[in-house]
Amino acid sequence: MAYQTLWASKRQAILDVAERIKAQHPQAWAEVKVPGQPSREFISLVAAECQKSISADIGCNLKRGGPEVSLDVLAMPNSSGARDASGKFPGLELVDIIGGAEGGSSHPEPTIIWLDQTQKTIDAGVPGGWVQSGGTTPGPVPGSIQPYPDETSWWGGVYEPAVAACYLEAGKQFPDNSAAFRWFSRCGYSIGNGMTKEAAMDKTIKELRAALGL
Repeated sequence: MAYQTLWASKRQAILDVAERIKAQHPQAWAEVKVPGQPSREFISLVAAECQKSISADIGCNLKRGGPEVSLDVLAMPNSSGARDASGKFPGLELVDIIGGAEGGSSHPEPTIIWLDQTQKTIDAGVPGGWVQSGGTTPGPVPGSIQPYPDETSWWGGVYEPAVAACYLEAGKQFPDNSAAFRWFSRCGYSIGNGMTKEAAMDKTIKELRAALGL
């Protein structure tokens, strides 16, 4: 499916919110031009106001689908867009709203812009990731990482049988050449990024069933 924007009609409303937040929160705006800035206050404030006044589906973006929240990108559902690594939506429309973010002396004054990064993300073969808010620092909140599940009672006794059952239902041998790594690493990656093991299993099994045509 070729990418087609769904959110261009909301462009001015979203940019108006960003300009309003810029005026109301000068310190948060000043932070966006600092190289290596850990704060995500500005983009989080914009997303929160957009969620209230435009659509609850407007969120922040997980850069390349990882734990780091983008400083300057909003994520919105679009099934023709980049893959959503969070699993919340089938796809995402990704829009950069800050020109010159982290520019330092080369771009001393960042500006509010509308730059659709969706096709660029698709072409790069990397996902985005929807998250409601960026908080103040990138990455999982301290204490949110789940303990590593016991290999015998959970990986071996719960997760592996669930994966094997999907293969059995699809009439395929388990494990095949890729299953032994792919479906275990995907679940482990999600756990490592803050999901509970139950949520990570549910997400990965859904992906597996789709891959097997179930």
